[in-house]
Amino acid sequence: MQLTTLPAQKNNLVISIINALVILALLITNIASPVAIVLGYFFETIIIGILNVVKMILVIGNRKNSNDKEPLALQLILIPFFMFHYGFFIFVQSVFVFLFFSKSGMGIESFPSINNFIHAFRIEGIPEVVLVLAITNVIYFFTDFIKKKSYLNLPVMVLMFQPYTRIVIQQLVVIISGFFILVKNTGWIAAVLLIIIKLLVDIRVIKVLPGDDQLLEKYREQQKNRPSW
Repeated sequence: MQLTTLPAQKNNLVISIINALVILALLITNIASPVAIVLGYFFETIIIGILNVVKMILVIGNRKNSNDKEPLALQLILIPFFMFHYGFFIFVQSVFVFLFFSKSGMGIESFPSINNFIHAFRIEGIPEVVLVLAITNVIYFFTDFIKKKSYLNLPVMVLMFQPYTRIVIQQLVVIISGFFILVKNTGWIAAVLLIIIKLLVDIRVIKVLPGDDQLLEKYREQQKNRPSW
């Protein structure tokens, strides 16, 4: 069963293009600096993780009508487990990101503390970038998950790995862009390339990791091969 319909694909294409154009406009008008663009995409990782927890909760809340037949106890355990390993993923990223930008003269420290996250978020231009990215991800949430009733099809086990199909490539590019921004006169170019690559990832032109359909199919195969006791 294909979870992604053609109209949904078209809608997401339009949303992704508008998102990229708005972020580019923030850069061109100097509302957001190249540093703000890169850090904004870093903060998007946190937004995606929060929305994924909401998805997992919705699947469990609709378990009576859901195709996910895993025991309730296992489903509930998977939520804090996801929060732990996804949080560790963000922590590792933040070590690299903050290390790069600690040399930018913006008061960012190299260690990813809570105060450092708060300070980074308050840098000029970042709130605007994060707002645009948050709105876009909430729209994705409603078009891809709520409207399609994916909470009845996608098991919690699949959702636990779903965010990584979107953010692994993006965050590698964020780290690389952060490095080039520190090099004189390359910040603007790095920010534009990041916007373009992020767009290509969102519209699945760049697709290295499996999507929802492949994750669901793999999960079902594992269920078939699971020994019955």
